[in-house]
Amino acid sequence: MTDRIVVLSDVHLGQGGSADLFGEDDALVAMLEQHAADPSVRRIVLLGDTVELVDEQPSRRRGSDGSDAAVERMSAVWRAHPDVLQGLRATLRAGKFVTVVRGNHDAELARPAVQAALAQTLGAPDSHLEVVVPWLWHVPGLLLAEHGHQHHDINAFDHILTPFTDAAHDHVQEPFGATLGRLHHGGRSPALLAATATVAAGQEALRMVSPHRTRSRMLYRRDVLPSYALDIALPPATVDAIDRLTEVQPHRVVRRLVRQLLPPESHGGYLPQAAGQVAHLLQDHAPRFLVFGHTHAADARPLTEGTTYLNTGTWCSRGPRPGDSSLADVTSTWVEIDLVDEPGHACAKVLHWSKAGSAELLAEVDPSGTVHRPGLPRSLTTPPAGCAAQARALD
Repeated sequence: MTDRIVVLSDVHLGQGGSADLFGEDDALVAMLEQHAADPSVRRIVLLGDTVELVDEQPSRRRGSDGSDAAVERMSAVWRAHPDVLQGLRATLRAGKFVTVVRGNHDAELARPAVQAALAQTLGAPDSHLEVVVPWLWHVPGLLLAEHGHQHHDINAFDHILTPFTDAAHDHVQEPFGATLGRLHHGGRSPALLAATATVAAGQEALRMVSPHRTRSRMLYRRDVLPSYALDIALPPATVDAIDRLTEVQPHRVVRRLVRQLLPPESHGGYLPQAAGQVAHLLQDHAPRFLVFGHTHAADARPLTEGTTYLNTGTWCSRGPRPGDSSLADVTSTWVEIDLVDEPGHACAKVLHWSKAGSAELLAEVDPSGTVHRPGLPRSLTTPPAGCAAQARALD
């Protein structure tokens, strides 16, 4: 009997209107119905940025507003997309397990009140809904999944497990990328936008080198990460190393901002390289698959012998940037992982819901780790250039 895990991310369900990036309600519902009826599907993982909970209004404080406002934004999302809500409810009623992982656009799910509202809205049996995975979702030997924003210099959180700015846990940290996004949508002229962004970048650099942040990061690694590592069945030293890998530094933010002004890089984006670094850090604990979202670029490529990088892509209108994916430039994509007997026999697929209303294969990973790409001139059996070099740089 095959146990199938379905992973999708970056749905970006908004509150309706012109600012809502999601408009594929019928397609997503059809995809959910298909998997709800499939007896081989055991679990559906929503790998971050499922709902848009970012407050787009300018704020005087670094952080978000209260829990009640975040709950109301989520309620507005479901009012705008009632069919998707019913599709998720039907999936749970069909006995499928649903795991929700936080991303940077739904970081408000860190709040207990927002988690409780989500569980109540879905009407899920406690045994079937996993709300909310804060960072890494690990199935030993098979997969390690995360949204991926921690590897994005302007969207990473200082403390991804506890992303709060106050002791009462009522305000969630705002990554620098959210600040830039708010400035970009503020209607400023290009010159004023550049000047304001420069000032904001300077303020961010000062915050990152402040003694307060240095101490809070030290306490976080000492007091929070070790117990979390045990909870997800990874060595504490490994989780600490992954956390340090994603720690944002001022020079990295500057490099990111400069790169955004340049043409897309030819190596296929930063996230496959980051995945190669994570695989190197995991060593003997490296699973068959490292699964990410965030870049909106559905993908499949080998990282190391026995470990493959997968990206779920997106369901919203904002597709991948040129060069970020080795697959077709499409949206409405997801990943399926099939486990037969044991992790060593696992295989995976990257799929796309076509306009014709059916699933189309973009890539397939066989049990040997070979990536097959229908319609492309070759299959990959070795890591792309850059991944190995990035991994060696950590030695």
